[in-house]
Amino acid sequence: MQDFHSVIVREIQNIKECLENICATYALEGATYEILRIHTFKQLPTQEENIKLSPEECANLLENSDAYNAAGFDLIQSFDISVRELSAEDLAHFVSLELDPYAHTLTLILKQGLDTKKEKFWENLYTEIERQKALLGVIVESIDDAKKPQAIASLKEQCKNVANVLSSDVRIEIMRARVYKPEICSSALLLPKKAWEHKNAMSLESASYAVDSNEEVLHVSMPQSGVSGRNLCGHYVQVSNDTAESSEEHTDSKENKPLEIHYDERLFSKTESEDIIVYTALSKGYVSFSDNTLKLLEMQEFREVNMRSTGSLVGGIEKNMVISITCPNPHDDALGQGTILEAAQIDIVGSVGEKAQIIGTDVKIHGQTHQSSSIKATNCEIDFLKGSVQAQNIKIKHSEMGKIDGCDVEIDEVSGGSVYAKNLKIQKLHSHAKIYVSHTLELQTLVGSENEIYIAAQYYELRDTITHNNAQIEHYIKQINALLHLLGKDNTLIKQSKPIIAQLKTIVEEKKRLKEQVDPKITKAIAEYVVTLKRAQFLKDRIVSLQTCAKEKNNALQHIDEVLQDARIICHSPWKNHNEVFYEYLFPKNGRDGLVLQDAKQSHIMIDKQNRKLLLVDTLPDTAAEK
Repeated sequence: MQDFHSVIVREIQNIKECLENICATYALEGATYEILRIHTFKQLPTQEENIKLSPEECANLLENSDAYNAAGFDLIQSFDISVRELSAEDLAHFVSLELDPYAHTLTLILKQGLDTKKEKFWENLYTEIERQKALLGVIVESIDDAKKPQAIASLKEQCKNVANVLSSDVRIEIMRARVYKPEICSSALLLPKKAWEHKNAMSLESASYAVDSNEEVLHVSMPQSGVSGRNLCGHYVQVSNDTAESSEEHTDSKENKPLEIHYDERLFSKTESEDIIVYTALSKGYVSFSDNTLKLLEMQEFREVNMRSTGSLVGGIEKNMVISITCPNPHDDALGQGTILEAAQIDIVGSVGEKAQIIGTDVKIHGQTHQSSSIKATNCEIDFLKGSVQAQNIKIKHSEMGKIDGCDVEIDEVSGGSVYAKNLKIQKLHSHAKIYVSHTLELQTLVGSENEIYIAAQYYELRDTITHNNAQIEHYIKQINALLHLLGKDNTLIKQSKPIIAQLKTIVEEKKRLKEQVDPKITKAIAEYVVTLKRAQFLKDRIVSLQTCAKEKNNALQHIDEVLQDARIICHSPWKNHNEVFYEYLFPKNGRDGLVLQDAKQSHIMIDKQNRKLLLVDTLPDTAAEK
């Protein structure tokens, strides 16, 4: 396959946006770049145009700390870059930089699995760091080949404890502003709260977060007096209370003391360093922090969990938490209104309240769930369902207008609502239910009417796969159309240029024969033609690759559709009253067949694969014999 020919972009400031645009244009999975040239400018508030510094002026400014940290201007940079396709060998997969909110310190993160023994590792790491500094907007110093070995040696010294293949992530501070120090008040960060919010992209008003024994839970930063100066991104920051001259008068002030945290020494330990105070949980539980008070819920058995007593209890699946709630009155809410409960094992005696959410591995509810409540689990058992549940394996005694979404589902009685399943067993079906099965429905007794039963790929695993594959196919088609447009332009240019290039090549050959110098314009024109040929071949190869990807997704959908044809409905009672059965297939697109059963005799339903029709049969063929 033809490789992607590098694209050169001049004087670009927003490199991230540039890479995204090139990836979108050429349908690349990822792109990286090489820095060809750095342009550095002084930005003055009194002038509209920035002042461009020569390489020598820039080097002198960066080397002179007093001049560099003088007030009155900001530094900004733009870059000439060569963009190429990201390869599996690139360190970008294992290396990242983290800039603190003040642009005061830069931290290198080397990820688990990074092999530091590879040839030219340190040279490649240095290049990747410079590349990512430019992405973050950190001022990049132009270093010539003579000084580069010294810079690499300095990096190697900073990472002296890094060796072999990393078994875990490593964080190393590699840069700090030379003069500038941000003015920082003491603040507290609840670590499990931050991790949960990052994972779930939401925040909770009142919650406790699961932690393991000996896990760091709270970081309290030490207050820091600030010093005016230039941050790592080249901006001059004027600190309001600059203490560069003298900080003695602030030493004993309340602002220069860390937050006073109230905590139980039986539940937490405390360690102090120059920059931070760390609080560590001494036992497993759910931790919370409010009004400068750190608390830990060690108990696993509750009479109730609600916003008033505990708040939400989250993050407990990863920590393998086991929660039991036994409400004295089983008709009252054991899990209160709007409360979120996350744990590996959950056993509730009592009701689940309005808008409550349960997320777990194994969940048992001996009570009733509110119609607005939701449950997500691997295995779930519920006495009386009115809300929604999604799980691999589900057992329900009674569902009244509930929404059920699972792989293997067993229900004693169903009244209204909807059921999405791969395999479904119902002991007694009442009225007004919508049922979707993709493999087997076994119905013991039908007592109601106005039910709609669908053979369709609708339970959550298949539904998500179908949605994802269709979206991917649509995305590939858009990419292919965009590439065809580019290829059309290149083919037109190639066709128009071909006779001219042939003449120019003849001239070049003649010049070579006569040992005369070739006009650089001729050489450039031929080189540009060759680049266009290579790009056209890359576009052709990329289109074929995308067509293959789209075909694979389409084949996966066809396989789902073929498996769906083996679905069957086993009914052990007559089809009383008025009920309808439908078969929905994907190919041809969105096809459907249906049966209306009005007081019909006891019979089963299967699919005529040849004609894609529903069949009523007295006996079903043995599936093993069919295969």
